[in-house]
Amino acid sequence: MLNLNYKDYTVIKENILKVPVSGHNPLTVIGTFIYKYSKENRKKLSMKKISTVLQISPISIQRYLKNELSCRA
Repeated sequence: MLNLNYKDYTVIKENILKVPVSGHNPLTVIGTFIYKYSKENRKKLSMKKISTVLQISPISIQRYLKNELSCRA
């Protein structure tokens, strides 16, 4: 549905495993890492499309991104 290949999924999964458990909804974490990967690799995936496929709110992805960036800084 998101037109990602096996390599993309493998890289995203490895990135998720490197992050400590934060207590957020697992779909939010997955959506965030898919979004970050798509932006870093210039794939045309919008936050809205990712959140629609995962059936979560785009706001939850934004909040996790903000939380993750503030914790790493």
